Parts: sequence; structure tokens; C-alpha cells
Amino acid sequence: MEHLEQKSLYIPRDLYRKAASDPLLNGCLPKIFGRFSGVNDHYMMREYGAEEHILIYCLAGKGWVSSGEKHQPVIKGDLLLIPAHLRHEYGADPEDPWSIYWCHATGEFIEECSRRISQRSLNPVDSKEPENYAILPSTISPQLLSRFQEMFKIAERSLSMLELLKLSELYRSVLLEALQLQVTRSETVSIIDAVYHYFEEHLHESITLEELASQVSMSKYHFSRVFSQQTGMSPIECFIRFKMQYACSLLDTENSPISEIAAVVGYQDPYYFSRIFKKMIGYSPQRYRLMEKG
Repeated sequence: MEHLEQKSLYIPRDLYRKAASDPLLNGCLPKIFGRFSGVNDHYMMREYGAEEHILIYCLAGKGWVSSGEKHQPVIKGDLLLIPAHLRHEYGADPEDPWSIYWCHATGEFIEECSRRISQRSLNPVDSKEPENYAILPSTISPQLLSRFQEMFKIAERSLSMLELLKLSELYRSVLLEALQLQVTRSETVSIIDAVYHYFEEHLHESITLEELASQVSMSKYHFSRVFSQQTGMSPIECFIRFKMQYACSLLDTENSPISEIAAVVGYQDPYYFSRIFKKMIGYSPQRYRLMEKG
């Protein structure tokens, strides 16, 4: 039988009030911690948002989160940050309910981290755009998991000011890791976009791995690894796919000889082009041109 658990822990009110005026704590002051496991009807809706920022770490199973027109699934390893005062709903998947750690906290440090995570920036953000929630995909990180477990252990005890300082330190470390994860992911997306643009501008040429890596100021080994992790293929294989897709477009819209189309996408030997085209597309250029499409 599946183990069900719902547990919420509040920082004692008198300690919380005292900590709210402490300069070491008022930038990042945890208030409530919780742990839910296997509860298939777990659901929360806050029309006007929460007074605090909410952090949820999904350990297993699935859930979902929604705000306005934005609706997304939450899966194992995801870290979800919901800014204070944002209308939101979230809940467990009824078939595979999530197991989560969650916590609420307030403070200027959290507000700033939330803003930078939302805008994917390590630098201060001066933006009037409304913040929305952020989901940071990851895997179950041993470091993140141990921090949440430690925070929960501390919150279960009869807290002292010293332990509340430790809680604040752990919460800050989770947010900083989340910020770095979000920015790194954004930078990787920017790298891929830049390479795709370079592909489109050089379809008529042959390019090397070294040339592509230099466009994004990376070593060819690091670039190749990052690119392959994000796209599932090597940079050169992806470039050839771009060429073949453009060749498909030309075959659909022009009556030029195959040899001319081959030259447009950088192949002076039409027979070699035809072999590559068939390998990628599944048909020879001649057969592809005759096929009904749409």
C-alpha cells in the first residue's frame, strides 16, 4: 500500500516576529514548510496569491501548476518557484500523484532572486513586466534534496534563532542554485539559436566544427557536447538536416534541375547530394519532387 503523508510545519509566531526585524534574517525569512507524498487529491488555489514566495521541489510523481493562461506539468526533479501575490493553482496528478517538499518565505533577497529567475538574468533586473511562476527542470539533485531534507529536519525541532539562521542559509542556497540553473539553461538556448542562425546564413557552404564553435566562443569539444545534449545530434549532422530541409523547400517550389538545387545547398556533386538527401529524407530528390504533399 502506498504511503500517504501530509505534514505542515510553521515557524513559531513569537520567533517569526522577532526574526522579521533581524537584519540577518529579514532578507530571507522562511515561514512554513511542508511535505506531501502520494496525496492524489492535493489541490491548492489562491485567487490573490500567497503573502510569501512559494518553493516546491518534486521528488517523485507528477503534478501541475497554472496561472492565467499559463499551464504546465510538474515532474520529478522540477523546482517550482511561485512569486508572492501571484494568482495560481497547483495540484497532484490523480494517476501518479507527486511527492513534494514545499516552503513559504518572505524577504527582499527572495524577491530579487524571484525577479532574476523570471527574467533569466544573473544581473539586477529593472523590468516592469509582471513576474510569473518558473519551473526549473533538473534531475533529482543530491545537493538540493539534502538541503530540503535538512530544512525540514530543522523545522521539525523546537527552533531557536540560531536554527532559524541555518534555515535561512539553506533557503538562500537553494534559490541561488535555482538562479544559476535558470540562467545557464537560458544561455544554452541562446547558443543554439545563434548556431541555427549561422546555419541558415551558410547553407550554400561547407563549415567545420571549429568554425561553429568559434561563433559562440567555445572550444570545439565543449561546444559539441553542449549542442548534442540539447539537440540530440551533432552540430554537423544538424547542419546537414538544415540543408536537406531547405532542399525540400526548393524541390517543392522550383523546377530547377537537381544539380542546381544541390549546388544551392553546397553540394557540387549531385550524386553525393542525392545519397545524403535519401538518407535524411527517406526518398531520392526525384521521388520526393513527384510525391503529393499536404
